[in-house]
Amino acid sequence: GFGKMICADQSALDDAMSIFALNKDYFTVEPFLENIDFEFRLQQIGKHRRAFRRNSSTSWKNNWGDVSFVDFDWEPVFDEWLDLCAPIAGGLDMFAIDVLRLLDGSHVILEVNDTAFGLMFEHEKEDMGHIAELCLAKLEEQIQ
Repeated sequence: GFGKMICADQSALDDAMSIFALNKDYFTVEPFLENIDFEFRLQQIGKHRRAFRRNSSTSWKNNWGDVSFVDFDWEPVFDEWLDLCAPIAGGLDMFAIDVLRLLDGSHVILEVNDTAFGLMFEHEKEDMGHIAELCLAKLEEQIQ
């Protein structure tokens, strides 16, 4: 949620650019999609996979403010996306993909998060168990 803003027109973007120019950080600009139905996250920890929606009743960003997380039905295409992302950077055993579902049913993949993804609080203990199992399995591979 931090570091996102809507610029309604070129003048607003120019104002924002004058602030960005004062810093050495990088920034990106992308179009605002007004036809978003909802945002969701695909999470993989080892062989365990989960999907959940992120909704905010107080912010257009959907991952900021009064956020609720709701388990989301799995679709076969999610396996394809996770399988395509897993080999990134030599192989990711834990990662998440953030996705927008548009009103027409299509999807926009926003980003792939490596191990720095947050756990859904309803499943946090279970997911911590999956992380522990994954770490033990990796340690056992190294011993053998």
